[in-house]
Amino acid sequence: DQYGNGNAGGKSGGNGIGDEFNQAAKAEKTHQRNTSLTYQMLNIATLQAAIDALCGARRVFLYGVGASGLLAMDFQYKWSRIGIPAFYQMDSHTSLASAALLDEQDAVIAISYSGVTRETLLAAQNARACGAKVIAVTQGNLNPLARLADFPLCIPSEESTLRIGAMTSRNSGLLVLDLLYLGCVQKNMLQSQQSLEKTRALIHELRNE
Repeated sequence: DQYGNGNAGGKSGGNGIGDEFNQAAKAEKTHQRNTSLTYQMLNIATLQAAIDALCGARRVFLYGVGASGLLAMDFQYKWSRIGIPAFYQMDSHTSLASAALLDEQDAVIAISYSGVTRETLLAAQNARACGAKVIAVTQGNLNPLARLADFPLCIPSEESTLRIGAMTSRNSGLLVLDLLYLGCVQKNMLQSQQSLEKTRALIHELRNE
């Protein structure tokens, strides 16, 4: 596996603390390399066009399952704090139902490391057919999701199909989504600041009780 030969939850036959330190060092190198590769793969023109599409959209819908769904939830949380409607449904049937009602005023972020996840691909295909702008966060191997997207934002192909967990792909996906979020905040700085202040003030009321 990409982090060495550690046996999670079992006997490693190693030297305890020394093995854990080596494992951590390998993980650090892997994540540093992956972050660097993610930045190198970014097409800045595509990123900017995707930001413009999000900022100009009436609504933003996110699609992703499993680990990709966790990325979608993180983005939706950030988005909700700057006052722009964003929607994500964990249930695949409910999610596809929303995809059936999209139009050219909407924007979609479809997240799938493999680019072939059936639920995400079907939602993205329908979004494109309805005229919505499709932003894809997926690995850079010309997979079906990358090919159909208006704005493919590609991340490194560092993980095998059989993997112990979405680790480097998760971090790369978060990085790309954070760049989209920050780009939209910068384009609407005043509105974003006002919205963040309002949401923070209300949350702080809980702490003052």
